[in-house]
Amino acid sequence: MNMNSINRIRKQVVFVAFVGLLLVVIWIILTIFTIPSGTVQDQIVRLKNNLPLYKWSFFNASLISIPMSVLTISLAFSGNTFKERMLLNILSVFWLVPYAMLVSIAYVSQYTLFPRLLNSNSDVHLIEMLYFYNRDSFVYFFDLLGYVFLSLSAFFVGLKLILSRNKFRKGVGVLFWLMAFSALIGFTGYIMDNTVIEQGVMISGIFSVILLFLISVSGKKLFS
Repeated sequence: MNMNSINRIRKQVVFVAFVGLLLVVIWIILTIFTIPSGTVQDQIVRLKNNLPLYKWSFFNASLISIPMSVLTISLAFSGNTFKERMLLNILSVFWLVPYAMLVSIAYVSQYTLFPRLLNSNSDVHLIEMLYFYNRDSFVYFFDLLGYVFLSLSAFFVGLKLILSRNKFRKGVGVLFWLMAFSALIGFTGYIMDNTVIEQGVMISGIFSVILLFLISVSGKKLFS
């Protein structure tokens, strides 16, 4: 790989990481202002007064899978280790497909189908099953399951980076692993109906913010 190609990929990785970081931070801010309290039924009633911001929140969230996928693909298929790590590269990218599909269904439904059902006074049970902040809804399950697939992708791209001789790449690889294992622990907590263990999902989000910030600031070190 020549120097021009490396510089182009380096700039792409830094830019994509910055965009991903920006989207995640905006989502966190919007979530703080839009997440209702009380029972699921109370939340849905109150949500009618705050629906525009809720829709913008999930529109923003639906975009996050794009930079996360592009970043993973860029890291998987860049560097001199492409041929010798080909299996890891392929596995890193393979799991992005179900990840992007599942989280897109979960998030896009919140600013398309869900508001229509809410405003049309449809069956209450149907509305609850499509409400993201209902732990028993299928969209919430789709979201957590989507991040299980992202975790698998992160595990393999992280392994590739950890096997590198570049210390910074190793550190980024460890962050990918921490993000992955936290999400898997959180999903396990969801399956076990243990809300404490389920917080692993939030911890995974914290690791993703650190990861994106680190690459945004020092991404050029990945290719030194």
